Amino acid sequence: MIQKKARSRRKPARDAAPVPETVGVLVEAVRSKKASNVVVMDLRGLTDVADFFVLCTADVDVHARAILDAVREALGPFGRDPWHVEGEESLNWVLVDFVDTVVHIFREDARQFYGLEEMWADAPRVPFPDVPPRVGETLHAGSLPPADNPRS
Repeated sequence: MIQKKARSRRKPARDAAPVPETVGVLVEAVRSKKASNVVVMDLRGLTDVADFFVLCTADVDVHARAILDAVREALGPFGRDPWHVEGEESLNWVLVDFVDTVVHIFREDARQFYGLEEMWADAPRVPFPDVPPRVGETLHAGSLPPADNPRS
């Protein structure tokens, strides 16, 4: 019997696909409030739900609220407010929907329980440097350094 080599389900990052500036701004907003385990997932071509997910973890309710407030304000200079916010009452899993990008703010136990990273394993991860992009700078998936988050 011939055994086939197992293939990873995750697609490689799209080298030429530009990442909108607003995604970088949202990443910087969650990092500015010391969110941990920040992950950006590129969903383009996989679903029509959104183009990007930004996932992060908050330590306690007050921390989740601070991250939520920063995310809500982050795209104001772009003339954009969240289309929908879900989970604001419990602060266990807060979803902030900007239509093209959805920010998920989790408490650690909820992040493990719902497993969005595993559910969307086919989505390439977009690394972001610790230094935010300059206004007008175009980012490209796969062209950035690894996404470590030493602030966590």
